[in-house]
Amino acid sequence: MDKIKTDEKIKQADVALQKAASYVAATQPLLDEYNEFKDRFIKRAHQVVGVLVNRGVVQKTKANGLVDKMANDPAYALEVVQGVAELITPARMGSTGDVKIASHVELDPFERLAITGSSSGQVEHSGMVD
Repeated sequence: MDKIKTDEKIKQADVALQKAASYVAATQPLLDEYNEFKDRFIKRAHQVVGVLVNRGVVQKTKANGLVDKMANDPAYALEVVQGVAELITPARMGSTGDVKIASHVELDPFERLAITGSSSGQVEHSGMVD
């Protein structure tokens, strides 16, 4: 009887080992891929935070903490992007273009149609509310 129980336990252990080996074979490439992504992400996070420190957006003393937060929750990086975007104002983005609109130049009917929607130059409204 002990031999039968031992053989059965060996078979069960063998099945369990085969299942474990299959699981590792399936998941190990995914774990390796995730670890590579995380390493690239952390390296890039250090570079980005370095730029933010150089631009005065992040205090140097808070840089490592910011990288750690982004490493623990990559979605937090999007919150950082949103925060930086909220700091940008149109005045800091540049100025208006040099294109001037002619105010007194006579337009031909096609130009009037293209600009005003009417060949007579009268502005026509679509009835839609802006």
